[in-house]
Amino acid sequence: MKCSNRLICKLKTTEEGVIIKIKNDLQGFDEEIHEKLLKDGWRELRPKSIMGQLPLLIPIMIINLLIVQFIMRIFTQTSGIADYQISGTIQNTEDLLKYALPFLVMAIVLIVVHELIHLLFIPNFIKSDNTYIGLTYYGGCVYTTDVLSKYRACLIYIAPFVFLSIILNVISGVLGLYNIPLMIFIILNSIGSSGEILELILILLQVPKGAKIVNNGMRTYFRVPLQKQDNRTMLYPKT
Repeated sequence: MKCSNRLICKLKTTEEGVIIKIKNDLQGFDEEIHEKLLKDGWRELRPKSIMGQLPLLIPIMIINLLIVQFIMRIFTQTSGIADYQISGTIQNTEDLLKYALPFLVMAIVLIVVHELIHLLFIPNFIKSDNTYIGLTYYGGCVYTTDVLSKYRACLIYIAPFVFLSIILNVISGVLGLYNIPLMIFIILNSIGSSGEILELILILLQVPKGAKIVNNGMRTYFRVPLQKQDNRTMLYPKT
């Protein structure tokens, strides 16, 4: 739900159908908006910097992997992916492409599906003028500056991990669909979800019940509203 700026696009419905609006940059951290939010009673989620969150990411990543491996072990009666073997050797460029190309395709599919799941849980994402899906240096991202409820924000953050690393994992085990590409897909998603699970934990620990949540660049703010507010209140002008 938060991402650093790079190529982003916006789907929007019109009388002519669905159009795609593309920007090469999204609204990053704005000091004026930051000051306005603090003045209006919003509080910043902490730790607010990526470096501050890094020590917390590693244990969450390990826990995610253990959860995924535990589910795989239940259905395979093994230690999970470690007991699957990949045969073959890489002797030339053709062999390299043979192995690398499927994993590249899988990575692209993972990024697209992962971010679409985030997007689908954002209320009225097609009508919103402040919700985007795009690419950054480290992968895909979904970004919105619409004001969200605590429950909705938690749902958006955890959805890809639940659907792709838990539900898909269980269904694959029940139906006997496990194979190396699918297991790697599930594991990579659990790793990629670590930052989102951390954000979820920070929200659960710091944000009180009934509070609203909004993003300003990579920073998250929360406030308990004095009166009922529209969840789609916008901090940024329409573009």
